[in-house]
Amino acid sequence: MPLPWGRTPEPNPKRVNYYEGKLKQTSTVGSYPLGATPKGVLDIAGNMWEWCYDWYGSYELSPDENHSEPNNGDYRVLRGGSWNYDFRDYFRCASRNHCRPGSRDNNLGFRIART
Repeated sequence: MPLPWGRTPEPNPKRVNYYEGKLKQTSTVGSYPLGATPKGVLDIAGNMWEWCYDWYGSYELSPDENHSEPNNGDYRVLRGGSWNYDFRDYFRCASRNHCRPGSRDNNLGFRIART
């Protein structure tokens, strides 16, 4: 599933907080119910890049199957896209970005998750 809500429709300001919307800042959790996953999870795409625990490593340097993330590095993984990006590929569930640990910005956040 390339987007949190399925294959179609394309991202738009009614489903996700991103550059093309009118808000131009972070939004309150749950503000985009049309962007929910089939299981009802909200805010997976857009609004804020979400820090991940994983160290960033290029997939191009990994085998196609059974690859593992590096154990250390200079960057941590970010996922989800942000309100100030208009590159729609970042909203795909498989998309990743990266940033140096300790970086701060008004488009970086985190998600509390339980496994």
